[in-house]
Amino acid sequence: MTSDSELISLLKGNKASRNRAMEAIYRANRDIICAYVVSNSGTEAEATDLFQDCMIQFYDAVKKGVPSEDSAISAQLYSIAKSEWSKRLNKKQISEPEESQSTEIRRDGLIPLTDEERQDQIREIIGLMGFDCKYILIECIYHKTPLKEIASEGNFANEQLLRNRKFECLKKLRELMVARPGLLKITESDE
Repeated sequence: MTSDSELISLLKGNKASRNRAMEAIYRANRDIICAYVVSNSGTEAEATDLFQDCMIQFYDAVKKGVPSEDSAISAQLYSIAKSEWSKRLNKKQISEPEESQSTEIRRDGLIPLTDEERQDQIREIIGLMGFDCKYILIECIYHKTPLKEIASEGNFANEQLLRNRKFECLKKLRELMVARPGLLKITESDE
């Protein structure tokens, strides 16, 4: 088993080492954080979404050199999770009474989403996609990593297989977005 300081060093390394470290951190901490959310009035979907956000925040902190190597990764992720879950619960409690009040509805019959609500829905959709699809789409779209590089550093036999998998992931993403027409309309109107 790899120590926390080694995992943080791997996160600062090349894509292959970063992926191994992220996978190890994910496996070691997912159940604990998801159990925390579920035991505190959350659903499995909310727990998964929150954990994904925590992983992203932790990774961003590592890139900026913020996390202390003296503190355990699990403690840092748990702290992020508690803080984020507390914010979401407070937001949920504040927004629930407002939902009973009248809300302006657009001509197409949809209630407009705020940017934060739209981002939450997009995170939820990506959370439903599975580890491979999330990895491929984040690397291709967010990090703009070339497919050839992802294929050589990842668990893909060749670039063509990765290209086919990316196509399947994008198709799955479209299907999930079609299942949420409100999000799809908002996304199209922003382009």
